[in-house]
Amino acid sequence: MQILIRYSRVLPALAALLFFACSSSRPPLTPEEAFGVMKKAYAAENPRAVASLLSAKSRARIRDIIAMTMSLDERRLRALASRIGVDPTELGGLTPESYIALQMKLAKQMNDDAVRHALSCDIIEIKRDGNRASVRVDNGMELPFVKEGPYWKFDLDW
Repeated sequence: MQILIRYSRVLPALAALLFFACSSSRPPLTPEEAFGVMKKAYAAENPRAVASLLSAKSRARIRDIIAMTMSLDERRLRALASRIGVDPTELGGLTPESYIALQMKLAKQMNDDAVRHALSCDIIEIKRDGNRASVRVDNGMELPFVKEGPYWKFDLDW
């Protein structure tokens, strides 16, 4: 009887521990895992999740692009908005997440989303070189990843 009482106290704690250990809320620990998480984020069209999987260098590039966009005078901002088919106010208040959402939307409209296409393929090879990795998929594309701390992040290669 005492054994059952002891286990009845331990089981909920063990269940909670297993639940949190198996949850996907932690960042990816391998390039293959990073590829899979990015694939899910793209498939769900979740720009916040995509942004969280980008390297610090990639996020800095996006912030630079946003800063350049916000520095445009009104005439140029309207011209850019017209060219890509969005309201100028949408460009004026860009955040990294809204920038990624806009990029995903435009690439989808133009049927020209190389990242989405690569993420829909299967991995055929992973090459690691220190804190960098290249994930090659079956259409021949290679996606760069970089290790930041213990986690692997997608490194937009512009």
